[in-house]
Amino acid sequence: GTHPGDSSSRSEGLLSEWELVLIIDNREKVSHRDRDFFFSHLREKGVNVENRALPLGDFLWIMRRKDSHGEDNEDVCDYIIA
Repeated sequence: GTHPGDSSSRSEGLLSEWELVLIIDNREKVSHRDRDFFFSHLREKGVNVENRALPLGDFLWIMRRKDSHGEDNEDVCDYIIA
């Protein structure tokens, strides 16, 4: 088991403050008729997804948490999927 002083317990606490989000370029589409294909299918699978205009790539993983002022802090994960 883990104890409050264990590094694994501290890591779990830090991770619980963050959320993993997949950003999908809002210009990414399968066809003109189905602009929300990726968004809706991933959301149905339980993936936390958002649409935004991305300057590079079609999909981007970010880690997000609220700071002490209630502002979002976002860190980009080290992967670009095009």
